[in-house]
Amino acid sequence: MSGDQSGKQFAGVPGSESERKRGPKSVHELDPFEMGGTFARRGFDFQDHVAAGFLIEMVENVYLEEVWCESLDDITLIWRTKTEQQAEFLQVKSNELGTLWTVALLCKRDKGAEKASGKTRGEEKVGSSILERSLAHDRCMEPCRFRMVTCWEVNADLKVLTYPLFTDYRQSATKELDALSEELRAYVADFRSQNGNDCSYWARLTYWQVVGKMADVKNRNLIAFKRAIGALGDPVADDQLEEVYMSLVALASDAGAADWRMVGRDAKKIKRDWLIKWLRRKTGEYLHPVEHGGHIVREKMERASLPEDSILSALEERSRYLEQLYTPQYTGRLEYREIEGEVVSVLHSLRSKLDAGIIDDDGVAFHARCRIRLEEVRNEMPSEKRPPLAFVHGCMYNITDRCTHRFLRASA
Repeated sequence: MSGDQSGKQFAGVPGSESERKRGPKSVHELDPFEMGGTFARRGFDFQDHVAAGFLIEMVENVYLEEVWCESLDDITLIWRTKTEQQAEFLQVKSNELGTLWTVALLCKRDKGAEKASGKTRGEEKVGSSILERSLAHDRCMEPCRFRMVTCWEVNADLKVLTYPLFTDYRQSATKELDALSEELRAYVADFRSQNGNDCSYWARLTYWQVVGKMADVKNRNLIAFKRAIGALGDPVADDQLEEVYMSLVALASDAGAADWRMVGRDAKKIKRDWLIKWLRRKTGEYLHPVEHGGHIVREKMERASLPEDSILSALEERSRYLEQLYTPQYTGRLEYREIEGEVVSVLHSLRSKLDAGIIDDDGVAFHARCRIRLEEVRNEMPSEKRPPLAFVHGCMYNITDRCTHRFLRASA
């Protein structure tokens, strides 16, 4: 993810020492307002990919020290300056509105229960709007700021927020911010945070980042991830990059789903030093595979609860595949590449649906689904180029042994 991210990220941010001497707790000691992140998930969602983007940024940016997933806000970033830590609270909205984000939508409050008579509608719940819930996080002793991450664009009134805080335009846009603050105040009146700040404070300290749809976020993340891994000195092959990336998404997802009351606050926090060590270990699995092939596919099939006879058959099919592959009279190199490319593409499509929750199989069922689909693909090939069925299945197990396929949803 890109945006307000350099060492000068908090330059010009308001918040004097006297404003902060109100006796609040540190951000590290606060309890969440709600436990929205502990629900069961079927697949990875928009927010997980957004969080993964910040994890990638954290690898490259020494000023970003921690990424918290579904802890205090949807995502919380802990930044380091020369003298102190500072907190950034992010609201992530994947809503495809069909219209632009507006001040009215940002400030819309929930309605309370209807009156007992049923003749009058309930009153608005103060503090329930997106803006108010964001501003409410201004309750810690550390300086804080806010970010909106949306897939949909904003209207003209909110446009000033889409410029990062440290830019010259944003710091000089006094008239635009004053006008926006007045418009916000018309909806939320004098609502204030626990630290006593109102909507004008929120407007001055909020960066609105429009990132597009989930596919856009993922594609940008993959480009940045390749660069970040390369900077660590351990680049992985292109066909392995997405698998490592999906493990990163799983890391964010697991942190978001963790219940801090059961496992502690740290389970929801990913810290820079730990992440870099984790990433080096993960890429090492691809760069330095087990000397004798077959160990990785066995491990993955055992993890997916496949029986021993299925595993032995898979190892045999892989062995026969490699034997046929290197038999000169079997097939030309170009034909092999075409077959392998088709197998890789089919497996990638199935695996993506598994990760997204579109396919809800366990390991045994997904393994069977992969074999059936590859059989269909093989039968669709021209008869003169159609390989033995064991060849395409053996190809799948060899790809699995190279760490680019699996039979369970991606995990950290």
